Amino acid sequence: MKYKLARITAVLGIALMTGCSSDVSDESADTLESAESMDTASSSQALWGRRGRRNGAVVLDWVEQSFDVVRTVPVGTPAAGRLYAMTFAAMHDAVNGINRRWGLGYEHAIVPPRGAPFFGNRKAAAAAAAHAVLIDFVPSDNPELRHALDDAFEKSLRRLRFGVYSGIVWGQYVGAQVLAARANDGTQEAQTVAPDPIDPTEPGVFRQAFDRRYANMTPFAIQDGTAHVLNVGPLALSSSEYADSVRRVFEEGSDQDTDSERHEIALQWNTPGGTVRPTGSAIQAAVALARVERTDRSVSRTARLFALIGMAVADTLIPIWDDKSRYFFWRPKPAIQRADEDNNPATPFDEGFQTRFGSTGGSPEYPSGQSAFVSAVATVLEGFYDDEHLSWCFGSDQNPSGRCYDSAREMADEGGDSRVFQGVHYPFTVVASRPVGNGVGLEVVTTALQPIH
Repeated sequence: MKYKLARITAVLGIALMTGCSSDVSDESADTLESAESMDTASSSQALWGRRGRRNGAVVLDWVEQSFDVVRTVPVGTPAAGRLYAMTFAAMHDAVNGINRRWGLGYEHAIVPPRGAPFFGNRKAAAAAAAHAVLIDFVPSDNPELRHALDDAFEKSLRRLRFGVYSGIVWGQYVGAQVLAARANDGTQEAQTVAPDPIDPTEPGVFRQAFDRRYANMTPFAIQDGTAHVLNVGPLALSSSEYADSVRRVFEEGSDQDTDSERHEIALQWNTPGGTVRPTGSAIQAAVALARVERTDRSVSRTARLFALIGMAVADTLIPIWDDKSRYFFWRPKPAIQRADEDNNPATPFDEGFQTRFGSTGGSPEYPSGQSAFVSAVATVLEGFYDDEHLSWCFGSDQNPSGRCYDSAREMADEGGDSRVFQGVHYPFTVVASRPVGNGVGLEVVTTALQPIH
């Protein structure tokens, strides 16, 4: 009893002394978790935390659980991005709410800290919040996945000792509030649109209907999605620049291309159904980076980082889906197969052309979601770490052996270029889409979840 009182007094003293410094706030708040988690530590180790303890591992564990849900439940790119943002924002608000009771922490993402327990266990709260969001997404006819989430939740609670019950209750409340807040966010009803005028013989037109509902989604963090839409449309079919772009896809994105590096890059960023989807690919990269940078020593910093990333990716959907429904531009595969109709003799024509992995692309081509998503994540990472020379490696669902990068920008550029090597986007589209993600990412990392003074 005396030992527990000493721990509480020491942590309270730190909270009072550190004020509003964000760096010290994270360290001070994590001191409490070190004391809560491991009953095998000595008193000094428990209070100050052992060197290398990964207090934020619980956040990364539940990021991985969100990946598993997206892999298992049939879900499209935008719905996956929205789910990631909800899950990660819930974890941040659960952790942050408890920190705020100590005068520490940041702005909330969705759920205000009012009602957070003073001595709640933040790891338990993070796990409970993520579990509440993800379990709601899993259909009742998938008991195996629901049991897997329950088992993961139970595992997250093992060896936690202090404030576990109150942390769970608070986390479940936060998760429920996130679900309620996003229950009518503009994505509940499909908004199917088609090119106007509808002419199946018109070259340059994406010939399928498109659900643009995510253009109407309430933003998670940015003020206005329309502020980030593109002001310039795709290249004219008659231009030499268009012909050059088509030729690059014809040469570099074909199933006949034998370049090993292009194939590896295409595989690294290939996200069909059953994977983390395009909205999750750069989040996988961020998980690996958080471990390399030892961000996961702090549950607060890890939760904040992934909330920023998740919200940036989700909010990038808004201008991208808006622009896709505006331009309705055709994909490279039909463009090459029907190049004899585009009135440009310089475009390569091959009616039997196939992309590297066989995919055409299920949405209008311009702009590229993948290029924008990875750019948004790179911008958040650069801002969060204040470092343009981050260096790390990560493996993806389709390329477990992974690839390495010397900067977040290199990672983002490769992620965008991969769509050319997959044969599903033009180089000019990849380049034009990057500023969308950069703009959203910059707004999120500079204005959302700021320190409380």
